[in-house]
Order: sequence, then structure tokens, then C-alpha cells
Amino acid sequence: MQPKIRVGGWDWAGPQFQNGFYPADLPEDWQLPFYANEYAQVLLPQQRWQAASRDDWQEWRSEVSEGFGFYLQLEQPESFELAALETARAVLGPQLVGLVQCAGEPVLLASGVPVWSIAAPEASHRVWTADSGAVSCGPVGLLKQADFSDLRALRAQIEAFAGACESEEAVLFIDASPAALDQAEAILSLLGLA
Repeated sequence: MQPKIRVGGWDWAGPQFQNGFYPADLPEDWQLPFYANEYAQVLLPQQRWQAASRDDWQEWRSEVSEGFGFYLQLEQPESFELAALETARAVLGPQLVGLVQCAGEPVLLASGVPVWSIAAPEASHRVWTADSGAVSCGPVGLLKQADFSDLRALRAQIEAFAGACESEEAVLFIDASPAALDQAEAILSLLGLA
């Protein structure tokens, strides 16, 4: 059975969203609601979510629908701050979908927050990347490329993720412009994976 795959971006305030995605006159503090109107999940870089205060999390939660999901990226496990994760969990509740670990040995949390890792030994907790190929994985994929103009290559990556994913529902985070995310959504729709 093929999974249903949603697309998400890396940080609504990231540079890839600052070049034409938001209207020029849109205030910065309206960017998250604008982003959330297009995409139902976001992957926040570790530096950003660890610097967020309780007030930041409360504001962000109030600006999105209940179905919006926050995924937190863990790029540097050695600088992981459990207190920052606990603050996010306390404010977001089920809207904190999980931690996506991109480097190092998988962290184990007793907090009940799911962790998916590139290095996870179990497929259900493994993050898919373009380098993973057909290795079984859980419900999270990460796609970073310099060029998304080759739609056949993008389709091949999406099909590889769909074939490797062992979950019924999944999310593919794409570190690219909103146009590339839209192309991925169109491909998913054409493949019957949306």
C-alpha cells in the first residue's frame, strides 16, 4: 500500500520563503499564518526552536489551525536542550509531531515525543533522505537538492520515498523554494499519493 504524502518546508521564515512567497507588504509576524494556509506542517531548524520562548510557542500555536504540525529538526545532538523541547511540548501538545534527527546517534527521549533519525536502526523510526535509496523508513523524509528544475528527478525521489515508507501517512520536507514544494505536491497528486 502506498502512503499518503504531504509536503512541508524548512522554516517559514527561511531564505527560500523570503524571495516572493510572501507579499512584499506582509508584516513579518503574519508570515506563519500565511505559510500555514498553504502547508500543514513545518520543520524548524534546531537553532530556531531552541531559541524560542514560551511566548513564541504560544503565539505560533495561536496562528495556525489545530491540524498544523510542528516538527523540530535536531542537527547537532551534542547541543540538544531538553528544556527547550519540553517548553515546546507543553505549549503545543499534539501539534508537536516529533523530533527529526539529522546527525549523530539516535537520541532516546522519555518525554513521549516521537524521534525519527537518519541513523535509527528500526525502519519505523528511520528518516528517509535521497541517499537512503530503497531502505525502509518511517513517516518522515528530507529532500535537499541544489536544483529542482528536473521534474523527472524530483518524481524519482518522491517515488523512492513512497516505496521505502512503511507508514500509511508521511511527510516529505523539502528544503527549496515554494515553487519546488508546489511541483512536488503536483507530482504527488498525479501519482495518487496526495
